[in-house]
Amino acid sequence: MLLKKQDKDGKIKTIYSSSNICSSTYEKDTKNLTIIFSNGNQYCYKNVSQTDYTRFELADSQGKTFNSHIKKYTFEKLDVLDVKDIINEITVIKDQEEEIKKKYISNKFIDSIKGILSYFESTNEINSTMYDLLKKNMAEYETTLIKKQTT
Repeated sequence: MLLKKQDKDGKIKTIYSSSNICSSTYEKDTKNLTIIFSNGNQYCYKNVSQTDYTRFELADSQGKTFNSHIKKYTFEKLDVLDVKDIINEITVIKDQEEEIKKKYISNKFIDSIKGILSYFESTNEINSTMYDLLKKNMAEYETTLIKKQTT
């Protein structure tokens, strides 16, 4: 899954959340795709079509798309890289995304409570639709936040 993308000077540099692939660089003019794997190996795939690159970049699984659409291209093995910094950046991005997700889910839960309270204050009743939404948001809150805190 794509985590970060930079499109600059005819090169698209991406970082992925993948078990085997850390990042890639696609050169638009040469159509060369350089893929850096988690073990530090890197390969340059020659004349990769924009369509196949886009499939790879946007895939839920870069590994599966690599096997089905990229592996067929002529390639050159490049020098092995130290991928520590890339792995660290992936970890930071994932941690930031997790915090954003936690805040979003917490806000949805709180907004549901506020909505029910506001409706109750004006009508002296609890709206069943709002109550169902609260239950749904509470379940999501419990699943995402409370269970993760205990693990």
